[in-house]
Order: sequence, then C-alpha cells, then structure tokens
Amino acid sequence: MAITPNAFSIRERIMQALETLFKDQKKGIGSDPYLFAWDSVTREPISDLEKRKGYALAVLEGPETKVAGAGFQQPRLNLILEWHTLMPVKVIPATHANCILMTMHRVIRSDRTLGGLCIDVQETGNSFEVEDFKDRQIEGDMTCDVIYKHNWDDPRAIINT
Repeated sequence: MAITPNAFSIRERIMQALETLFKDQKKGIGSDPYLFAWDSVTREPISDLEKRKGYALAVLEGPETKVAGAGFQQPRLNLILEWHTLMPVKVIPATHANCILMTMHRVIRSDRTLGGLCIDVQETGNSFEVEDFKDRQIEGDMTCDVIYKHNWDDPRAIINT
C-alpha cells in the first residue's frame, strides 16, 4: 500500500482537479468535440455578473460520508455542479439543457479518477429550470459522488490499493 503525502487534503486536491477539468474543456477540438466551453468556472456560487457571461459553472462541495477500513478511510463526497447559461435564440430549453448535461457527463467521465486522486466520480442526478424565458436564462445542476481513500491518520495521504 503506497502512501503519497501532499500539502493539501485529498478532498481539496479533488476539488482543484474538478475545477481544472472544466476550465480545460474546449469547444470543437478533436475528433469528438464538446459543444461549448465554460466562460466561467468557480468554486463559489455563480454571481450575477458571471450569469451574464454565457456559460457559467460552480463546482461546489456537499456533504461527505466516510467508511472506515484497516488503516484508511473511504469518503464519499457529494458534489453539486451548478450551471447557468443564456439559451441561443430559437432553441428548445430542454434540448439546450440536455446538451449541457451530456457535455458535463462526458467531461467528468473523461478522467473519472481525476488523475488518480479518487476511485471514481459517479453522477447521481441532475435537474434544470428555465429561470427567465424572456431573457433566455436557464440554470440547473448535476450531483455527483466522488469516492476516494486516504490514510486514517492523514487526509493528505492517498492510499492506492
């Protein structure tokens, strides 16, 4: 069992990795391109200014539960990925929301261990609503669970089994 210490907890490193993963999402590159790129990715609630930029995403932490093992803990961290966008003209809101949710799912599954920081990232649900049809605003969220392991005595130390 290898132990890898770091200055930040694994939880914090996971959050940083998720933020980077979505910031690095590029529109229209490669053989299977994404349909859009995020104009704003933050780890705080989306501000009114960010809502006016186009595609805004907040990567937020939810509750975490832990299961104890021999010399390690296996947390399950709930994530809330909140998004907000302006709909293109003459686009059905549900179609636009489904494209966003599909893209978010693809991005997460493109590196489901976040570079080896976790065991898996699993989508657990999603929703959306039209905030203001006249202004073409739509928002939603995707929830995910991140499953990872750390040393019992040191939440900075990854345990690879």
